[in-house]
Amino acid sequence: MRTIIQYITVAVASIGATALIIHADLAFWRANDIVVSAEQQRAMVEKFASTWQRPPNDEEMRGLLDRTVRQVIAERESLAQGLYIDDVVISRRLQELLELSATQSAMEETPTEHQLEAFLLANRKDFEVDRTVSFQQVFFDSLGNAIGADATARFMLGRLRSQEMPEDISKLGDPVSIPANFPHTAESNIAATFGTEFTVELAAVPIGEWHGPIKSQHGIHIVYVRNRTAGRLPELSDIIDGVRESWSEYMSEIAIENMHAELLQEYDVTVEDFSAVVDR
Repeated sequence: MRTIIQYITVAVASIGATALIIHADLAFWRANDIVVSAEQQRAMVEKFASTWQRPPNDEEMRGLLDRTVRQVIAERESLAQGLYIDDVVISRRLQELLELSATQSAMEETPTEHQLEAFLLANRKDFEVDRTVSFQQVFFDSLGNAIGADATARFMLGRLRSQEMPEDISKLGDPVSIPANFPHTAESNIAATFGTEFTVELAAVPIGEWHGPIKSQHGIHIVYVRNRTAGRLPELSDIIDGVRESWSEYMSEIAIENMHAELLQEYDVTVEDFSAVVDR
């Protein structure tokens, strides 16, 4: 393949001739059978577990197997061009260079505005401006006394509903490091501060009245929502640089996947049964 030859040439230039041993008699050699043994899989699982303190799940195991097969194919393609690589680091570097070469055309292509608009609409969740909420909260510490905190929160809720909004609500409730007032705060930031459960309940609170109690990762709260703004998709002209960058990354990923899929067609891959290695 012309692309592979180009990559190998780049690899020699980038890695250095001392890292590769040239074997002219191997110039047209390629073994088409790839076997991922149980021993190799055990090593993958043990390395993953030592890093993450748990065994890989099914999707992660498939990713480990896929990366191993791709690395072997990169080695075989280098051998087919007469290059012998006896170093894991060099082998991985060669695979990176193969993938880089596959993405060059995608990186050099200039997308049209129509292509970017279509990409923006197809991936709108990645570009939407988050919804915001303006609200106030009064905190009640539930650590060690959840029932008491809930009762105190309900009592305070009744008081606040029956009187005018106090000038400084930060003096109400129990001390806490988080602010009492959150103006125009993105829901993603609310979730990061209070947790997902709190954010979901807050989204259902009517505007202009005290509500609660609502649990968060800190304790119990009563809240007053002042305003909400809906999420929206910005105009392409406002975020065109970010969309163009994401489009290039996406096209590069497609090019890499296509290259590996094309190479994989030339090999017969066997993965020995080793499902018992991954604890469920």
